[in-house]
Amino acid sequence: MRNLYRVWFSHKAMEAIVYWDLSDAYTWQPKLYGSFLRRDMSPKPSYNVICDLFGREWRTNFDRDAPGGRLSFRGFCGTYEVEATSNGRTVKRRFHVGNAASVPVKIAIA
Repeated sequence: MRNLYRVWFSHKAMEAIVYWDLSDAYTWQPKLYGSFLRRDMSPKPSYNVICDLFGREWRTNFDRDAPGGRLSFRGFCGTYEVEATSNGRTVKRRFHVGNAASVPVKIAIA
């Protein structure tokens, strides 16, 4: 499961993964148990793999002070929101990270 998701996630043409059943208790076809949760709703190993990949490994999440006012990070493509505070003034800005080379995002707190 881990390797399959890594292949899917790494392919630029991949847009979505669809599952019809989260739990074996509600499968659309009797005796097909390919879900993430058992009938008693306890997690299967595949559930733990998905939680680990999306909840830890593939997560861009940090909260820290940047020395000298500069901060860099490596993140996935998508839209981000940054909140910067200096001298009691807070500014929020959104920016997008695409497939192209990185472009610096400057946020001025005036």
